[in-house]
Amino acid sequence: MSQPPILTTERLILRPFEPADVDGLTSVFDDLEAMWDVLAIPGMPKVPREVAARRIADSAEGWDIHSAGFWAVTLRDDRLGDVGRIVGYSGFVNPEKAEAADDGGVMLEVGWGIHPAFQRRGLAREAMAPILHFAFEVRGCTRLVAITDPENYASRTLTERLGFTFDTEIQAYGTVQVRYQLNREAYLRP
Repeated sequence: MSQPPILTTERLILRPFEPADVDGLTSVFDDLEAMWDVLAIPGMPKVPREVAARRIADSAEGWDIHSAGFWAVTLRDDRLGDVGRIVGYSGFVNPEKAEAADDGGVMLEVGWGIHPAFQRRGLAREAMAPILHFAFEVRGCTRLVAITDPENYASRTLTERLGFTFDTEIQAYGTVQVRYQLNREAYLRP
C-alpha cells in the first residue's frame, strides 16, 4: 500500500498528506507551548515548518515502505471552519520500528496532534476512531501502543478514553515516557 485510504467521520476527513500541505501542517506546530513534547524529541527540527516538512516526508515513506504513517486531519464540517483546512495529523508513529506483538502479530505506535485552536472539541478522539478500526480490522494489528511524556496530561487522558491502559515507563524520545497499550481483543470487546 503506497497511500493510506481516505477515512471520514462526522466532522473530519483524514486523507494522505501532499507536499503542498507544509503550510497547513506548519500552523499545527507554530504554537511551541502546545507542541512542546513533539518539538522536544531528540533529532526533531525545532523550526515548525521543518517539523511539518519532516512529518509529511516521513509519513509518505512510512506508507510506501511499511503501509503505515500519518493522515492529514482536515475539516469536513463548515461549522468548525474552512472545509479542507488541516487541523492536525493522526496515525502511526515510526512504522519502521513496528514490533512483533507478544501474540505473534504486529504492534504499531499511534500518535496525533491537533492545532491548538481546535483542541478540546473531541477532534483527536474523533480522528483516532477510524484509525483504530483501520489498525485492527484492516491492517491486522494485534496491539497498539501510545507513548507520551508523563506530564502531557491531555494526551494521557485521551489515550485512556480511547481504551488504552497504562503499561509501563520506558526510555524513549530521549527521556522517560509512559507507554499505554490496547490489544485487538480489548478493542473489539463491547
